[in-house]
Amino acid sequence: MILSILMVTTFSQKTFIEKQVFNNVPASVSGPYFYALISGKENHQRISRKLGELPGVALVNILQKEEVNVKVSEILESLGLESGSSLFDFNYAGLKIMFKKGISKRSQGLIRDYLTRLVGKSKVTLGATKENDTLLKKHSEVVGSFKKWGTTLSLAIVFLMWCWSAMNFSKNLKQISYIVESFQRRSNVGMKLYLTGTALVFMFSLNTFLWGSANGMMFVLSVAIISSFTLLFAKGAKWSQV
Repeated sequence: MILSILMVTTFSQKTFIEKQVFNNVPASVSGPYFYALISGKENHQRISRKLGELPGVALVNILQKEEVNVKVSEILESLGLESGSSLFDFNYAGLKIMFKKGISKRSQGLIRDYLTRLVGKSKVTLGATKENDTLLKKHSEVVGSFKKWGTTLSLAIVFLMWCWSAMNFSKNLKQISYIVESFQRRSNVGMKLYLTGTALVFMFSLNTFLWGSANGMMFVLSVAIISSFTLLFAKGAKWSQV
């Protein structure tokens, strides 16, 4: 019954689920990006938040200090310098700033300038702007597919779960109905149980119309599926050895 109510609700609220869940997933974020190295004494969480509020910025990732230190050490060692030297301050935080797809070069420059002014020129080092991150591009493609097919996949999963549950329930119900009909002189026990359950599902599922934006056709379709199952599997109670 729970899965039946869930199926009727999700089918009826297909449009609502699509808009409120899958359409709110961020769109493609595959675009140019650059790294910024800032002093560890700065509030990198605040800086990340302010950058994320800019219209041309798609995403800001904060790099762990340990990761930054390892990279800096590798660079110093490649230059023949000692990474443990007291001449170097390793208290840094790193940011990866990703622009939105299609952003102009001028807008990229303005955002970079904003970061420099926000932190202070002496406290930040900006890397060169690079074109699309291959890994991020693949991620964007996955997100796009998720937005496009997420609702259909969700409905399919709910429907398959309901089918599995209904088939197992029907099998047990036929055995129980057979015993009751054979020894208590009752008839159509399975059909009566199914009709009662279907009526309860129908009444509980009517609440979906209180949400607004309910799809009447999908509501009728889901109830019709449950009713059809009643007619197909509730007949012919019998005992089957497993």
